[in-house]
Amino acid sequence: MTDWRGWLITDEQAELIRGGDIPARNRFYFENLARIKGMAYNYAYKTPRCRGYGVDMVSCLYVDLGYFRQDNGKPVVDGLSLSRFVVASFRYCLYGGLLYLSENNPKLLSGGGLAVYAADCLSLDKPFGGMQNAKRHQDDKNACTLGEVVPAPDMLEGLGFVDHTDDLKAVVADLLSPRENVYFGLFIEGYGNAEISRRLGYKGSNCAPRVREKLRKNCSLILSRLAALGVSVDGYENKAPYNPKTDKVYKLSPERRARAAELKRIREAKKRALLSATSI
Repeated sequence: MTDWRGWLITDEQAELIRGGDIPARNRFYFENLARIKGMAYNYAYKTPRCRGYGVDMVSCLYVDLGYFRQDNGKPVVDGLSLSRFVVASFRYCLYGGLLYLSENNPKLLSGGGLAVYAADCLSLDKPFGGMQNAKRHQDDKNACTLGEVVPAPDMLEGLGFVDHTDDLKAVVADLLSPRENVYFGLFIEGYGNAEISRRLGYKGSNCAPRVREKLRKNCSLILSRLAALGVSVDGYENKAPYNPKTDKVYKLSPERRARAAELKRIREAKKRALLSATSI
């Protein structure tokens, strides 16, 4: 008996999927959809270049079931190779997926794979200490960004950019308590809550809601002070600051939203009935 490591699949079903059987593929996909989504969202969160692509990875995996092999070409024969296939599908999702690459760009699936043929990206403004999987705290030694260490001509002055960080600290100084001012100063300088907490001696996130609320209430005053300093605030004119406590505004009426929810329930019921029928 093959060890499928908790995946809802049988040896016969795996053989059918390898042979291109669509009903077997659909049954595996929908019966394991909750696990696939959890793995996809977790992978997207932990992989900076894949951030925000969780939904795309879930969809890409369905297409890649037509390939049903790992990125090294080995077919799925047990739970371990199945898990590796799923992760490989997530890894190559940004480049079209395993099935697409196997037909149109197989060099990405050979040898060094992405490490050799695919360029990765890193934001010039992201502090090194704040990178996912860096496994180190953000502090003065690693708070610098890639843009600060890569030699390049200083073009910002020529383009008229001005750093208003100190001005902003002064503008809100009388609106916040001494400790809130410290938190705000560290926050706008780019420090994360973990490092702020270490410096303040308590959870910096506890201070964040109070700071946001005070700044929200004094939005008009802050904008007028910034305008007096020569900072352009035209983009914020006549706009209310975001308030999570306000009621959500829907584009559709309550009746149309209720109707849409009922139609969704009917579709899902039909889908479950179809899956039950095909699994018999």
